[in-house]
Amino acid sequence: LNNSGCRQAKNLLGKPNNKKSSDMLCLPRKQLRILTAFLTGHCKLGKHLTTMGLQEDSKCRFCKIGDETPTHLLINCYALMQSRHRALGHRVLTPKMVRTLHPNAILAFLKRTGLIAVL
Repeated sequence: LNNSGCRQAKNLLGKPNNKKSSDMLCLPRKQLRILTAFLTGHCKLGKHLTTMGLQEDSKCRFCKIGDETPTHLLINCYALMQSRHRALGHRVLTPKMVRTLHPNAILAFLKRTGLIAVL
């Protein structure tokens, strides 16, 4: 994990983990695709779309402050505090806490925020 690149995935997934891998591989294919795209940041979020030149502004659609990345949405976005609390059990998360979340919890958060439809 010392390679450069893959910032989002490294931050949110951490080191390889057999339990997390097993939990993710038990998901239906569509849910696994959505979760993988989100956790790696390769989806229709502001930062990725801006990097690809498909959008001019990378700001978060919810708070309009930070760059819209998976890390911002799961950890930093104040506008999603209530959604995080309802879906994940915490208003504020750390990267370490995100790494312990069950994949279904993250998918529930994406569904609650309406992001699952755009990914």
